Amino acid sequence: MCLCHAYGFGIFSRSSFRSFMLYATVMFASFLSIQVTDVCSACFEQRTVFTQQVFSKALNQMVDQTPLPLLFMRTVIQAIDAFPSLVDFVMEILSKLVSRQVWKMPKLWVGFLKCVSQTRPHSFRVLLQLPPPQLESALNKHGNLRVPLASYASQPNIRTSIPRSMLAVLGPANESHKQQPHVSSIHSTETSSSTHGTNLA
Repeated sequence: MCLCHAYGFGIFSRSSFRSFMLYATVMFASFLSIQVTDVCSACFEQRTVFTQQVFSKALNQMVDQTPLPLLFMRTVIQAIDAFPSLVDFVMEILSKLVSRQVWKMPKLWVGFLKCVSQTRPHSFRVLLQLPPPQLESALNKHGNLRVPLASYASQPNIRTSIPRSMLAVLGPANESHKQQPHVSSIHSTETSSSTHGTNLA
């Protein structure tokens, strides 16, 4: 049976649609809070009721809660699977989780890593927000991320904003790229000094 009928919402007028969407958002957030797995999964099958907007609003509300529901990352992954166009929104959610130190929440950390792995390359900027020890942990658990992330980080416009400690995690090649302009500068200075000395002689 359709959930909208189950909760007394059969046919509703356009004027009440906004209120209904608000109700659907609150209802889904409630299911997530009390960790009703089967019901949460069923919501993704009722897309005429639980739309992309409903899921995004619910997740945006839930990400600021303390503690976070244990099913939160599972639901984020389901949302991005059901609605791929939510990818930019999901990146914002993941960034918020980094600021909340998601690695200190073991069960959610596992889901976080699964999500960043599934959403690469979009998730690369989020991964680079992690502290070096947590980034190292992420790359050790999901080895498929290391090479493409290192390639992403080696782009000139990206590399200049990454701390050396982070580049060391990504690998020697990236660290040497960071140091190269400095080395070239020194070489140029030495060459200039040598030439100047020769001219004086």
